[in-house]
Amino acid sequence: MKTVWLKSSSLLLCCALTLQAQCPIAATNPAGTLFPGGRGEDQLVVYTDSYGKSTTGTNEYGVEAIANADHVVTSVGGNNSPIRKGDVILSGHGKGRDWILENVRPGAKLVLQGNQA
Repeated sequence: MKTVWLKSSSLLLCCALTLQAQCPIAATNPAGTLFPGGRGEDQLVVYTDSYGKSTTGTNEYGVEAIANADHVVTSVGGNNSPIRKGDVILSGHGKGRDWILENVRPGAKLVLQGNQA
């Protein structure tokens, strides 16, 4: 489980995300195993290159924010995003999707805290 913060310059844009951000693998997110890319209903999922696949594998029912190796968001929108070395992809469905669309903007910095599994 991860806590997600967003920073823009030196300003904190929002408090800690109340949704739990999951790792997409079955061992840590069994609720997501029935869904494309391991992103379940109302979930926020964090993908990194340790996921071991070239894309997130997600469907059109959510949205993704891509951050570079410095964790700076470069784009928001779309699904089944390519996973490049060092990238962090925040992918949301339902409440997770809504949170991304309401809070995440290009230029913001993602700060992930918690279990890095």
